[in-house]
Amino acid sequence: MRASARLRDGGAPLRAAMAGHGWGYAALAAHTRTIDPQGLGVSWQTVASIATQQPRWRRDGTRPRTGQLIEDALGVPRGTLFDYVDDLAATLAERETRQPEWEAL
Repeated sequence: MRASARLRDGGAPLRAAMAGHGWGYAALAAHTRTIDPQGLGVSWQTVASIATQQPRWRRDGTRPRTGQLIEDALGVPRGTLFDYVDDLAATLAERETRQPEWEAL
């Protein structure tokens, strides 16, 4: 099963947290590198694709580790900027709500 971190409210909380620190994409990416035990962090391109207001380019989801690094770098509690979901469970739940009950067939 694959889990993902889904952006909350179209990224508005993420952009607000970045603005509160006065950080752009590159600054946030640099801070993720400083807190990452592996020293890799998140690239500024990934940050930009998550935080942009342009729906055409925005990614609404990312890996849980990426979401956690971003939240940790911004100093916000986990789950503030991203919803962490199990994609398989979410997909099955969505299918369950869209399909009619067997008794109705």
